[in-house]
Amino acid sequence: MNKFFRKLKKVMIVFIVIASILILALWLFMQQDKFGASPTKDDRQKYEQLSNYKDGKFQNISPTPMLTPNYSCIRPSNYALYLGSAHLLG
Repeated sequence: MNKFFRKLKKVMIVFIVIASILILALWLFMQQDKFGASPTKDDRQKYEQLSNYKDGKFQNISPTPMLTPNYSCIRPSNYALYLGSAHLLG
């Protein structure tokens, strides 16, 4: 039984070290300027030329209704999982 706990301890240490390395790598990757950088003046000028950019905000191209009390996010998921995606289209 004592061997089991020693082996379990080693496995847990390896797991914690690998998880820590992955978390550190992800954090370093997310520190790049392209994640969350403010748009430059050049970028803003390009945005102004887009048809779905109005009043300083991007607008949805297709109508996107807000959820109503009679609507559930689970219903479309259930249709997709159990009945196939054809039911979502028509």
